[in-house]
Amino acid sequence: MLDRGGSFTWRRRLASLLTRAADGLVPPPSRGSEGAGAADRRVENLKRAQQAQIERFERRLAVAQTALDEYNANRPVLTFLRFARLCAAARTALAADVYVAHGVQALPAAALLAHVDTKRHMCDVIEIPSFQARAEPSKWQASNVEFVDRALESYLRHADGLITIGAALGERLAGLHARVSVIPNYRRAETLVRSNALRQRCGVGEEASLVVAISNVSSGFELVLEALARLPRAVHLATIGRFSPPDYRARCFALAERLGVMARWHCLDPVPYAELASFASAADVGLIVRDPGILNNQISLPNRIFDYMAASLPVCSPDIPDIARLITTWEMGIVVRDASPAAWAAAIAEVLSRRAAMAAQAGRAAAAHVWEALEEPLHDALGRPRSVTFLGLSHLCDNNRTVRMARSLAARGVQVTLASPPPRGDSVTRNEVSDAGIRVENLQL
Repeated sequence: MLDRGGSFTWRRRLASLLTRAADGLVPPPSRGSEGAGAADRRVENLKRAQQAQIERFERRLAVAQTALDEYNANRPVLTFLRFARLCAAARTALAADVYVAHGVQALPAAALLAHVDTKRHMCDVIEIPSFQARAEPSKWQASNVEFVDRALESYLRHADGLITIGAALGERLAGLHARVSVIPNYRRAETLVRSNALRQRCGVGEEASLVVAISNVSSGFELVLEALARLPRAVHLATIGRFSPPDYRARCFALAERLGVMARWHCLDPVPYAELASFASAADVGLIVRDPGILNNQISLPNRIFDYMAASLPVCSPDIPDIARLITTWEMGIVVRDASPAAWAAAIAEVLSRRAAMAAQAGRAAAAHVWEALEEPLHDALGRPRSVTFLGLSHLCDNNRTVRMARSLAARGVQVTLASPPPRGDSVTRNEVSDAGIRVENLQL
């Protein structure tokens, strides 16, 4: 009966129903020995008693609402533990030599399974473990965030090993664990099939310059819009992905309107990952849009940099160590050292002026950073097991990194299981997973 949105919109209606019911139970004034005044007093007493009952009920509802609000604010924390219990209940189907948590959220589940079965467990640390340092601040109660951070730090220390996405995050994790293996998000070796679909979708001809930002954007995009306003009108911007939180997109749209660049900003939904490099190849420059002042961004090495390399796109990025190292080593773009609209505009203009040479370098960098080179290190990092179960709180068949790992291990004869909640819609990689002989266990949270 409780409204999960946090309000009792039906409370007044219930009180009205109770009052009407009380009125219906009160007999009419007696014309016998009891006078009219006494009958009226009896009715009023009954009404007051009924009102007191309603008020007691409302107080209990208010207490329940407070408890529900607290639960909703901290529901993700409880989800971590519920997922662990579901995994324990399905332990026979999930049994493996090694349990790998996709992100720290699944660590309680991996640790529990490993403890019950006397096996090993590891964590694929895909971003900074602390929820206080994430790009999107947690809405949990402060005391709960502190508690969860400290608890998960202990889980990391007690794991049998850690895997992570880049050197910067790996160095940070080295303070927690002696066994940290860096397995970046390289793409599989592929031949780029160029396409003009992005320009067609945006309605932008070959005479214009097209800058693309592929990612779910949560910070730093204001600088890019202000930079676009400083660039020639022949320069267009396409974004492929979503904005988070939802009101951030609205704020960026409002800014674009004020700057007069809405006609040059083309906001597109995500495309299937298998088509992404080809789709993006029609652009001239790729942007990494992240606020380097946020710690989680500062130690990141996202898929996007390798997607741009696969599309032979030169890159402009903020000064994020692992990304900057790739850009400068391969001379495939410009690192924006100053977080200002002028610096972004200057960087984009310079890359556009040197596009051909930098694009060629991006293609060479892609050929030198392929997933196939990481398959042996991955197998070694896991201890060369006969079976592996990956655990995650989002559907793992839709996670490109986990699917790459799973397919590589399955090709080496390892029995692989992916355990996670079912997909919310169609899973874009479901066939790719099933074709590789990977087992999928959907656990309904």
